[in-house]
Amino acid sequence: MSERFADPDFGPADVAVETGLSLRYVQKLFTARSSTCSRFINSARLERAVFLLKRRSLMKTGQPIREIALASGFGDYAHFNRTFRRKFGHYPSFLLQHPK
Repeated sequence: MSERFADPDFGPADVAVETGLSLRYVQKLFTARSSTCSRFINSARLERAVFLLKRRSLMKTGQPIREIALASGFGDYAHFNRTFRRKFGHYPSFLLQHPK
């Protein structure tokens, strides 16, 4: 999963195929940890986005946030913004002003 999470089409069914497990069993494994496979994938994508946003800010590259969203595995920019805000309490642009 750590190698494919940036593919916007990658999801729980792909995890099942690549691990040789049934989709239902993959879901059960995540449920046992009070999570979901999709949540885990989104979390990895968000961590990557945070890294890229901080790097953009520190290196002053000017890379568009939309491009960072795509590079992190989000195929939809609006979904990226909503998901980011839900997890961190602010929009991605906040990190550009506060890169700590």
